[in-house]
Amino acid sequence: AVEEVVVRVRNGLYYRSVRTRFGPSLPSSSGVAGKSLRSPVWPAGLTASNILGFTTQNPALLEFATTANNPSTAYPQVRAIFKTRRPKERLLLSAEEGAILEILRDRASTSDLSFEETHERFLRLLAPPEMFEKLVKASLNEPARVRAMLGAIGDELGYSPALLSELRESVDCVLR
Repeated sequence: AVEEVVVRVRNGLYYRSVRTRFGPSLPSSSGVAGKSLRSPVWPAGLTASNILGFTTQNPALLEFATTANNPSTAYPQVRAIFKTRRPKERLLLSAEEGAILEILRDRASTSDLSFEETHERFLRLLAPPEMFEKLVKASLNEPARVRAMLGAIGDELGYSPALLSELRESVDCVLR
């Protein structure tokens, strides 16, 4: 018979541990991070690349992006790398959408795929129009390189000029 044990992770956060042949199971760092922080988190860095299929590497420490100022000191029990102060426009994004913005922000530097394979993966990920539109709206306060890459991919996918003009104008403002 499998015995379940409730373990206190921190004040107000509990985990139901399951006994395995290797001992009690442990809560996942991503689960603890997601429940511990008052601000949402999105995968970043190697974690985002792994989740979206740009790499098969598993990071030793999970990486997350958040709109919070300094979550690592507020919750020291969460063993992860936090990239802080991301734009508030991300609050309505899913984990996958936030991860896409993080990979674009890092110029896909954590991708183990060739340039062509990385390009094809972005085209597949950004093919759903509703996702692309959400990312355009959320990216308006991202660095210009993110908006430029998103616009180039959207142009290649044949999205409406009206939608792409929003990105183009926001990048042109930076260049003037």
